[in-house]
Amino acid sequence: MPHIGLSRVSKQFPGGVRAVEDLDLIIPDGAFMCLLGPSGCGKTTVLRMIAGLEQPSAGEISVGGRVFDSVARGCFVPSEERGIGLVFQSYALWPHLTVRENIEFGLSVRAVPRAERHARVADVLRLLNIEPVADRYPSQISGGQQQRVALARMLVVSPQVLLLDEPLSNLDARLRLEMRAELKRIHQTLGSTIVFVTHDQLEAMTLGTEVAVMNAGRILQVGTPMDIYHRPANRFVAEFVGNPPINIVPVRGAGAGRLGASLHEFARRRLGSAADAAWWIGIRPEAVRLGGGHGEDRWVHPAQIETVLPTGPTWIAGARVLDATLFGVSFEKIAAGPASCSVRAEDLHLFAEDGSRLEAAPRPSEVGV
Repeated sequence: MPHIGLSRVSKQFPGGVRAVEDLDLIIPDGAFMCLLGPSGCGKTTVLRMIAGLEQPSAGEISVGGRVFDSVARGCFVPSEERGIGLVFQSYALWPHLTVRENIEFGLSVRAVPRAERHARVADVLRLLNIEPVADRYPSQISGGQQQRVALARMLVVSPQVLLLDEPLSNLDARLRLEMRAELKRIHQTLGSTIVFVTHDQLEAMTLGTEVAVMNAGRILQVGTPMDIYHRPANRFVAEFVGNPPINIVPVRGAGAGRLGASLHEFARRRLGSAADAAWWIGIRPEAVRLGGGHGEDRWVHPAQIETVLPTGPTWIAGARVLDATLFGVSFEKIAAGPASCSVRAEDLHLFAEDGSRLEAAPRPSEVGV
């Protein structure tokens, strides 16, 4: 399967609206790349440019070493000649055709011989577990089955690349879970290069082999889901990825208070010079330990648990510490009232005044906290 390369790609729409700005991205062969970001960040525009539905205003796009778009060279390959499959948020199935006929339609347009058409349709029906509904019409099947049919229609023509534009957003929670598992299985089975657009961080974290976080037309960080989560490149990525959201405590400038001062002093002792430049400290809720925790490598302070929110398997607690609130997650039932709050030094994320990440190397144990 081919890799995809975008080099200094920009897109400006009429009226001066810049949807994508000077974007560089390499999507490796066989990757499941998730473009993740808030609405309006430019991720769907990037997908449409790869598909050939939009032309970039600047830059170059190549797939498998073949240049599809180059503003400087005056090169543009039409979408129908790119060998790329695109699945939209809307399934867009033909209502008067059966599931089998919908899947076969693209092969018929390409004049594929009947025997080969039937064999390829049978294969993809089995792959997506929709053989039992092959002779039904779209109105007679569920939303999850319709999504499988839309995927099957793309897969049956053997595209070089599969592009998915928020295809699961119309499904309920259970069907989204089932389709995530289905997409993961398809990728592992076929090894296709997949580009998946989503604003749902859970989809990106569970599906992607790589994630590109976007905002305001730019890519802020590219990495594996665990890299993105555990080492966010800046404050925006840290706050966008994670549920419950990361605690952000100002330690300098407007908003800094007693909690920030206490955490900052601990960070300067344990994390060295990087903490001197910190303006914010981020703490993931699961790193906040309520009701215990001691040691030189931990910041520890009395707290008052004010709110407890049960989620089923976990409890989310809001703990008042000094002059601010920290949210923590516990797998054990906790109750409102006095408690201790602790955080390990290695779980502190330091951010500079411009929001960029500050890398810190914990010092050897020197003094207690």
